[in-house]
Amino acid sequence: CEVGERASPFWQDVAERALESPSIITVQRTYAGREYAFTVVPIPEENYANVYGADVTERVLTEQVLRQTEARLARALGASSGGIALREADRWVMRAVHGLPQETLGLSMTDDQTPVSGQVARTRAAIAIPDARQRDWLNAELMEQYQVRAVLAAPLGLQDRVIGVMSFNYERPAALTDAEIDFATKLCASLSPALENSRLYEAERRARERAEMRAAELEASQDRINEILNQTPFMLTRCSRDLRYLFVSR
Repeated sequence: CEVGERASPFWQDVAERALESPSIITVQRTYAGREYAFTVVPIPEENYANVYGADVTERVLTEQVLRQTEARLARALGASSGGIALREADRWVMRAVHGLPQETLGLSMTDDQTPVSGQVARTRAAIAIPDARQRDWLNAELMEQYQVRAVLAAPLGLQDRVIGVMSFNYERPAALTDAEIDFATKLCASLSPALENSRLYEAERRARERAEMRAAELEASQDRINEILNQTPFMLTRCSRDLRYLFVSR
C-alpha cells in the first residue's frame, strides 16, 4: 500500500468496527505465504485508527507442529482425545485440541478447574491417572463432560519452569505403563524449546505493540493540547532541557 491510497474494503470494515466500538481489534491475515497478526487501535477523537502488524509465521508453524504431534502421539498411545494447555498469566489456556469439541480451543481455566495441569506444574513431572473416578481431587464435572476416565499428562517447559501441559485422555480406565509415561515425557521435552521460542517471540511482539499504541495515544493527546494552546490569545512556548523550542503557539 502507498500513502494516500484507499484501504481495501476488508480494512475499511475493520477500521470502522474499531472506531464504532471503540475497542482494539486483532486480526490475522496471510500475505505472500506469510502469516501476519494485526492490532487495530482506534483514535475516535481524531477519527482514525492505527494498525500495527507483525510477522507471526514462525509462531503459527510451531503451533501447527504441536497440534499435529499431539494428535499423532495420542493415536500412538491409544488415547481418545487430548490437548495442549499453555500457562498464560495465572490461567491455563487450551491452544491445541484433539478429539475434543472445537469450542474447547481457547478455553481458559484456573488450577482448580484443571487440577491435573496444576499438579504437573507443581511437580514438574508427568502424571498418570488410570481411573479418574478414584481421585476425588479431580474436576469430576469436567471429566464427565468430556467423557474422560483416564489421563496421562506431561510438562512442556525448560529447566525449572513449566510453560504448558500436554495431556492424553482415555474414555475407559487405562493401565498406563512406565514406558508410555517416559515416552510422553521425552517427547514433550523435545518440543519445549520450539514452544518457548514461539512464546518469547509473541511476548516481544505484544510488548512492542503496547509501546507503539501508547506512543500513538500520547501523540494524539499532544496534538489536542497543542490545538488548545493555539487558541489562546497570547503566545505560549514549550522548551526542552537544552532550551530548544518544542512548541510555539500560532
